[in-house]
Amino acid sequence: MPKKIKQSKEPVFIVRPVKKNFGLDYLHISLIVLVIALVALAFGISLFKPGASMGSGCQYGALNGTCVTPIHNSSQALLGAERILASYGSLNSSLSLLPYYSLVNQSTVDYLPSQAKWYVSVPYINPLSRHQVFRVSFTLFDSNLSLATPYTQLLSPVSYTNNSVAGLGSVSISGRTLCQTTTPIPVYLITDPYSPGALGAISTAANATKQFGSQVNMSYYFVFGAPSIRFYKSFGLVQTQALGQYLSCASRQSNFAGYAANVSSVFTGTPISNSTLSDIAAASNLNTTKLNTCLANVSVALNYQAQLSDLYNLQYSPGFVVNCKYGTIPETLNYSIDYALGSLPGAH
Repeated sequence: MPKKIKQSKEPVFIVRPVKKNFGLDYLHISLIVLVIALVALAFGISLFKPGASMGSGCQYGALNGTCVTPIHNSSQALLGAERILASYGSLNSSLSLLPYYSLVNQSTVDYLPSQAKWYVSVPYINPLSRHQVFRVSFTLFDSNLSLATPYTQLLSPVSYTNNSVAGLGSVSISGRTLCQTTTPIPVYLITDPYSPGALGAISTAANATKQFGSQVNMSYYFVFGAPSIRFYKSFGLVQTQALGQYLSCASRQSNFAGYAANVSSVFTGTPISNSTLSDIAAASNLNTTKLNTCLANVSVALNYQAQLSDLYNLQYSPGFVVNCKYGTIPETLNYSIDYALGSLPGAH
């Protein structure tokens, strides 16, 4: 006979009613107590969780339980930082490159309510470190947006101007306005012919003309500043200024870039004789008749060019003025042209 299978007994929960508790049993009372505890815990967390303080809804933060209202807004603070950045162009160090490599359209701006200061962090391209992107930071007093402290190991500018960094490669020159033209936009190279890199800047300008074509109209302005004056005593004014005169007149002809390149091949940093400059002009296929006509009256043109240089007061020689408003250096010329044409992010 088959063995009888023993039936397993199911556990039995005995729920006894509790007297004098509205007919509720112990189980229901326990559940009610648990629900009350959970509700209390949730309420406590809502009161003490981070960010639920009185200042959480304040745009610029809170101080002593009260929303802070700074004198300036974040846009004004960024403009203050852009002016400080532009002033670094006057430093005689690698920091003078900072205005031209700053990416101000990617800046972050925060207000520090406990200090009444603005914290501005600006990314910049470091041309001395394989064009890696770093950040430079400043704190500015909210009272007048002057520099409180630069970031660690950064010197303060020697002097301040009203110029401001507008975009990559472009310093907005105070008091100057955009030309009332569309394209081609005017671009001026302004340089002392004896400034380091002057002849190289002519090559940079010629390459930009090829790259941007009908979008730019390149002009060349030569002035005689400190780099030229140092040669007056040993070479005389006439021979010293001959280089600038020939370059100015040659710039009006189509083969100017070739002429400048040929001059560069014999240039040693000191004045070149008139005869040598004339021979180079003939070898460069310049129209010597037009060249000589220009040289006879070039002093008037150079005086005008000197006035234009004073008008823009560029920090660098050689330097460029793009679209009558933006100052830049040879290394960032293409950036500035792109910015003026509206081809760069943040261009205006």
